[in-house]
Amino acid sequence: MYPTRLAIIGCGAVGSTVARAVREGRAGDWHTVAVLDRPAPARAEALAEALGLQVAGSLEALIAASPQVVVEAASVGAVGEYLIPLLEAGCDVVVLSTGGLVEPGLRTRAEAVARRVGRRIFAASGALGGLDLVAAANLAPPLSVTLTTRKPPRALGGKLEGFAGSAAQAVAVFPQNLNVAATLALAAQDPGAVEVRVEADPSLRVNTHRVALDGPFGSARLEVSCLPLPDNPRTSWLAALSVLAVLRRLQSPLWVG
Repeated sequence: MYPTRLAIIGCGAVGSTVARAVREGRAGDWHTVAVLDRPAPARAEALAEALGLQVAGSLEALIAASPQVVVEAASVGAVGEYLIPLLEAGCDVVVLSTGGLVEPGLRTRAEAVARRVGRRIFAASGALGGLDLVAAANLAPPLSVTLTTRKPPRALGGKLEGFAGSAAQAVAVFPQNLNVAATLALAAQDPGAVEVRVEADPSLRVNTHRVALDGPFGSARLEVSCLPLPDNPRTSWLAALSVLAVLRRLQSPLWVG
């Protein structure tokens, strides 16, 4: 009744964390049938050897392993390259690099394909929360959404200067660091309507995200402080955990939120 065959694209810190958690049964009853990391095949080989997994050398090989669900934990570019072919092959796709979905043309095409073939795209919440509240509040417009992100400079690629702009602009400037802005924009259904501010703070040891919502429903404030993954200071630990939460939800008869 529920999907059980999983594949993972991207074998860095997040993909490896997800693969190990799946192996330990912490994501539900899943079997990882293949892993793919085309930019870093040695990384995929090492992960596969450690966990007894099959390495796919190409997208075609990964699809041939017949996964029902594919987790993307690679990059914004990987979303653009793999999302539509995976949907057309009959796979549901869990997207962590949600910045790839901000590009309207890709999202529109992917949604059309998903409807045509009866598949789904799941945007993982990553290092953010309250997305169900944003989606609900958005049904009674107008909605004002502001995201303020504060990170150590190393988590922003060494950048020290601040940033202010839309979610789409934030993803363009920080493609590997601000998927939270893209995810928030997807929940609000308008990448241009989310105001984003980014601050680099050398004194910080955690990544902090503050969301402010104001609309006819009232107002809401949310702050999340996330420790980074030990193997990747640019990625919050909660991002990997959010993927596991999606996988557990896909096998659950009860959805909350």
